[in-house]
Amino acid sequence: MLVGIMTMHRVPNYGSFLQAYSLKRMIESLGHQVVFVDYHIEPDILHKGDIKETLRCEMRQVGQWFKSSSLGHSIKKALKGDAGSSRSIMFSCDDMLGITDRRHYNTKCDVLVIGSDEVFNCLQLGSNIGYSLELFGRRANAGKVISYAASFGNTTYEKLDHYGVAREIGDCLNCFEGVSVRDTNSVDTVSRLTGKAPIMHLDPVLVGGVENEDWSPCNESGFMILYGYSFRFTEDECREALEFAHSHGLELIALGENQPVRDRHIRCRPDQVLPYFRAADYVLTDTFHGSIFSIVTHTPFVTIPRGDRNGQGGNVQKLTSLLDGLNLSDRRLSSIDKLGKVLEIKPDFESSDKIRSSESLRSLNYLRSYLSNGGVAE
Repeated sequence: MLVGIMTMHRVPNYGSFLQAYSLKRMIESLGHQVVFVDYHIEPDILHKGDIKETLRCEMRQVGQWFKSSSLGHSIKKALKGDAGSSRSIMFSCDDMLGITDRRHYNTKCDVLVIGSDEVFNCLQLGSNIGYSLELFGRRANAGKVISYAASFGNTTYEKLDHYGVAREIGDCLNCFEGVSVRDTNSVDTVSRLTGKAPIMHLDPVLVGGVENEDWSPCNESGFMILYGYSFRFTEDECREALEFAHSHGLELIALGENQPVRDRHIRCRPDQVLPYFRAADYVLTDTFHGSIFSIVTHTPFVTIPRGDRNGQGGNVQKLTSLLDGLNLSDRRLSSIDKLGKVLEIKPDFESSDKIRSSESLRSLNYLRSYLSNGGVAE
């Protein structure tokens, strides 16, 4: 069976890569062939129906097509090349996903799996993220459509209702054969949109076993990781982490994205990120997948949940659901001056491992049921 995955596989982000790779491996373990399906970026919710913004999005997609062509590659290489650029490093493992620069829209497949990641977070603003109903199954060229561990992120039912799109999102979701989400906010949102409770599953990085694969080694030692989006940590947070690291004879490394204060900044390839987390002594993160990487590698960590910023970008909902569900709620950091106290407490990875093992079986059973002729809830 040919199974399509529609997710955030082209975002230059370690979490986006590893969740896509892990879901691919889970489906392949069931004996199916996997192909990644792209979606068209449309105007964001504030410009929904705007002709100028629609034209801009269409022109951007023409530009993407040209850049992926042989001529586009030749021109790009002649002008500057990108062998050592941060973007090329982040996309250096695309062959592991089986993707290239060329986009593949409306790919014909037997089943389309939408997720995981924040594929349902449709109210974000920005040129790279729009209100695309393709992420809710619209125009899918597949025999059936399901989701797996999809997330609305910080989009809530109230926000969807406020912008007047709750009904059309609900209508789309009601056409899914099976709906699986990864956090309690998404469970609540789907339930209110459709009148039916979805199934909740863990992110594929937590249940796919990718931490046991033969990844590219990390040759670093004696360090603490600072992991978050670019310069999202405050200087006070960074200095507190720096002081803790140095008091333990460790170097503070900003991994992936740079931060205001650190000893070094390292941007490794996606196939090196789990070995880096495994080799670290401690991790301070404010991201969902930074927490997950710490959990699967059993590295002591703390997480700073971030609230909404002008209605956009908060991760409190998904981080709270993640940590509470794995009996790791004590890893939440409410105040940076408590960093040392929380990090000195050993995380209960034994308990989280038992939950992950059980959830892995549930996830595979869910996928197996819908990637066959039938499809049962549970």
